[in-house]
Amino acid sequence: LTIPYTSTPAIKWDAANATVIKDVDAAKEVVYNNCGLEPNLLVLPRAVFTKIKRLAEFIELIKYTQKGVAT
Repeated sequence: LTIPYTSTPAIKWDAANATVIKDVDAAKEVVYNNCGLEPNLLVLPRAVFTKIKRLAEFIELIKYTQKGVAT
């Protein structure tokens, strides 16, 4: 199975205007369209996770479930 999706987003996720959620949603669509299954696991290098867990976009997404702390 070849998935025509790049692993490098146009805007790096440590940039102020990063679009992490949009990029992940787009990747999920590619997987779903190619195999009919919704992915439910995201594996990230520790350095990437360290950067995105402090992004306002990400904190806003989890603030009512994780008390604003990503683990």
